[in-house]
Amino acid sequence: MKNKLLTTTAIAGLLVSGAAFAQTTVTGNLELTYKGFSNKSSQAASGRGLGKETQINITNKGKLNNGMDYVAGFSIEHDCRKWIAS
Repeated sequence: MKNKLLTTTAIAGLLVSGAAFAQTTVTGNLELTYKGFSNKSSQAASGRGLGKETQINITNKGKLNNGMDYVAGFSIEHDCRKWIAS
């Protein structure tokens, strides 16, 4: 039992110490839009609308103890458009 505990502790220590020199970056943007359009020949083709687009990016990069570099990240995006016919 003691041997398994020492092995688990050693592996956990390598994982934590391997990511000691890490840099995390969080970026994002928000875009708001308004659009109005009309068609004199067809009233059904006229309208206006609001839109919103948001995005957040998270990136983590660093250097491991063995000299290798790593980069990991992800992005989340949400779009919403609402059009109203005149």
